Amino acid sequence: MLTENEAVTKWCPLTRYLATFRGEDGKLQAAGCFNRGGADSGLENARCIASECMAWQWSDQEYEHGEPLPLGSKPADPEWEENGEVWCTGDGYGTRQKRMRWKRPLPRKGWCSALSKD
Repeated sequence: MLTENEAVTKWCPLTRYLATFRGEDGKLQAAGCFNRGGADSGLENARCIASECMAWQWSDQEYEHGEPLPLGSKPADPEWEENGEVWCTGDGYGTRQKRMRWKRPLPRKGWCSALSKD
């Protein structure tokens, strides 16, 4: 998955652009639709347009979840938000303790459903 800023730097195999070829007299001799070609072929016009495309799908994952911390403790990073209390019964987080769960927003990501989710 990619952020929109990452996606727009990628080549899209589904785009097409019109290329025309004119003779020395300026008259149209040929035209065609291409995806990419030589160095001056308009590759910039064949980039992904991310959420502007009908095939773009957004990820459902909006938050990263951190380890529960003892009540009253706060993560060092101010981006973390409280996400409710939890009763911890197992090892790792402390036994028989109420702890605060934390979450922080992830960069919004998506993918081209016309190709693959990976």
